[in-house]
Amino acid sequence: MYANSSTSDIEDQLDNFFIRKPTHRPKSTEDPKPGAPIIHDNIPLALNDVLRVTRDPEREDVFTVSINKAPCHFRTCIVYAFVAGECPHHASYRKYILDDSTASLEVSISTRIWKRTMMASLYNQATQLLCEESYKKICESMMRLLSASMEYVDPSSIQRGNSVFLHCRPNFYMDKLGLEASSFLVDKGKSRQMEIAFADHYIDWHESYKIEN
Repeated sequence: MYANSSTSDIEDQLDNFFIRKPTHRPKSTEDPKPGAPIIHDNIPLALNDVLRVTRDPEREDVFTVSINKAPCHFRTCIVYAFVAGECPHHASYRKYILDDSTASLEVSISTRIWKRTMMASLYNQATQLLCEESYKKICESMMRLLSASMEYVDPSSIQRGNSVFLHCRPNFYMDKLGLEASSFLVDKGKSRQMEIAFADHYIDWHESYKIEN
């Protein structure tokens, strides 16, 4: 998929997945109170970083991790990892074991059944209208978009041996730490361009946080 992509194409892919968007300023619509910590979104983390995460005692949806010996408060994070195995799945989510050479961790990804049902319904409607010449072009475009979009809402396409980007949050369940992903992107490229792009972003973000703090 990415073999013939230019650098700008790769960066566009990452832009769509929040990788290169600014992440050093509060994303909340609330103005932080004087002295209150900045709460980040979409921070890049390695799996061994995630293992050091703790829950914020005052805010249920906020987590804390030490970055360069300074506390970093965040709601969501981005990880890039290899799918090392699959766990027993559930109707509402699929579970995988991730490994990024720093640690291994379990992740749950919502199957979003309602979205898949809605998209399948729209695809069927477009198929039925294909025979009408006045709707043919728009229906063909709609079907292509829906087919491409299904890749991003159906985690059953993720297989052992894939590498994936995950937009996620830590999940504490019965004192077991894992990840809960809200969206994903499978890296189907044979080159390591996207892995390297993530590594560069990770280094830049953590170095910048060191400077800011």
